[in-house]
Amino acid sequence: MSLSSNHEFHFIMDENMKMDLLNLSMGDNRGTLSGKIMKILSIIMPIIKKVHKWGDQKYSQYLPITNEPEKKRHHVHTYFPEHIYRQLKLMHHDLNFYSIGQLVRGFLRIFLSFVKHFGNKVYWVLNQIFKRWNEEDKLNKLTTHDLIRHLSLILQHFPDQSGFINIYTRFYSPFWINFQ
Repeated sequence: MSLSSNHEFHFIMDENMKMDLLNLSMGDNRGTLSGKIMKILSIIMPIIKKVHKWGDQKYSQYLPITNEPEKKRHHVHTYFPEHIYRQLKLMHHDLNFYSIGQLVRGFLRIFLSFVKHFGNKVYWVLNQIFKRWNEEDKLNKLTTHDLIRHLSLILQHFPDQSGFINIYTRFYSPFWINFQ
């Protein structure tokens, strides 16, 4: 993995979070703080996507880095893979978070609370949660046939509509085009 394909990100965290992350055992204790943050966000990506999909509007509210004003704060530089940075940037925009740093601190707090509660079983517990979410998504997923049928029912109620119907894949390329 080359650093040129990664996005350098700077944010601030309090001393307690930094020490918790540095003391966190993630297979190899030789990992840097940046590496641990990147690995944590990669592990909890399903949580990030779920919060992005179902999260509430935050109205750009400022949340303090810590509730203890006397606590020391540390500047942290971490290197995110492009897909993680893009996900956080979209979430920052869509849910109107005050900053991406606020998002990152929130997700790190979530992971650290899981570690505090489940200890060494944290990866197993997260894996079970993510498997259950995948099964729920598969059960609730619309097929292409259902999507097209639903769309055609909606379009029947628009008067004098003629033209194109385009359905795009998640990569914004046409999947199906129909002339009405």
